[in-house]
Amino acid sequence: MRKFLLWVFIPFVVIGGAAMFLIPMMQRDPGYVLIAVGGHIIEMRFWMATLIFILLLTSIWWSKALIKGTWKATIKTFTWWPAKSQSLLWKRQERAMAALWEGNIHEAHRNFVKIAKTKGQENDTLSLINAANTAADLSHFNEADHFLSQAERLDDKAHAVTLIMSRARYHQKQGQTDAALRLINTALSQHPLHHGLLNMLLNLHRDQQDWQALHTLIPRFKKARILSADEQAVLERDIYQGLIAATTNTQALDSLWQVVPKANKQDRILEYRYIQQLLNLGDDKTAEPILRKLLKKHYDDDLINLFAHTKTDDAAVQLQYAERWLDHKGNNPALLLALGRIALRCELWGKAREYFEKSLKLKPSPEAYAELARLLGNLGEHQNSNALFQQGLLHSAGTSLPTPNEP
Repeated sequence: MRKFLLWVFIPFVVIGGAAMFLIPMMQRDPGYVLIAVGGHIIEMRFWMATLIFILLLTSIWWSKALIKGTWKATIKTFTWWPAKSQSLLWKRQERAMAALWEGNIHEAHRNFVKIAKTKGQENDTLSLINAANTAADLSHFNEADHFLSQAERLDDKAHAVTLIMSRARYHQKQGQTDAALRLINTALSQHPLHHGLLNMLLNLHRDQQDWQALHTLIPRFKKARILSADEQAVLERDIYQGLIAATTNTQALDSLWQVVPKANKQDRILEYRYIQQLLNLGDDKTAEPILRKLLKKHYDDDLINLFAHTKTDDAAVQLQYAERWLDHKGNNPALLLALGRIALRCELWGKAREYFEKSLKLKPSPEAYAELARLLGNLGEHQNSNALFQQGLLHSAGTSLPTPNEP
């Protein structure tokens, strides 16, 4: 309605009013205008001069509007193209990140490379780093090195650490762990609690199973808080398990166990590994009382298995102690297997056979088949012994045969 009034109704009223009043005036008194310029004389009626003046003003106004509109359109064109280019760049960045999250490294790399080669982005450190990282993931190491070298020449202080991590990652992908470690440690000398650097150092040492190096870094990991409480507990368990497995003598194992924090010593998995290593090193004398203490606190199939493999000076006393669990765990196949093994050391062939057979009846296992087969072989029952060995092998493969007939 407003536009109708402005562009139709009001002009109609103005023109109509002018026609009603001006035309009679022009007829009564046409007027006269004389213009003399440099010897030239221009004569015209007053109303004609007025009309020419109005047309001249209108032309000036329209020319001004045209010039202003053309200028605005030109400016808008120049600003629209960079904005459009930036929008396309953002969309390509989104596609690259989405592909990366979905695990489509090829698609992510294709987009990151296009971004890095886009005009105005060839001097952007992060664009070059993204292209280099995905190239390294695809084992395109020459291409990765090209992008990294290009980024390093920019000497971008704001992304210096990120660039070092990317170069270390490039070395890691090629199996050059020592080169990667040198870069990370050099950067850590200036940024000792940098989360990204510490996480990369953790992964590098973990891949190498360098438990001693990780052990020295535990305080720094805790101070930087790069891991949650659960992740820290798992890491410490892995470190101490690795250190325990690497010990070659009982003295070194004892020294290591002394420095293990009390909280870690209460980890049942770590306790088990410690006792297992004691037995591997032949220190049954130290392992046996620890196992008794732990079994007294709580029964555990893994612990009773270790107890069965522990050699003592008096196997009969050991068997008597273990048989106490029959009152509560009489239908436990792991306990019956352990009792059979201890009975073998006591040379109680009949009792050992009985325990092995009960264990197999409750839950067949390759270990129980093997133990009973060896026992029957020593007793001269070779046919049944061979059948049991075969049954154990088939059980391991997921098949079974009928249990051999007893004589």
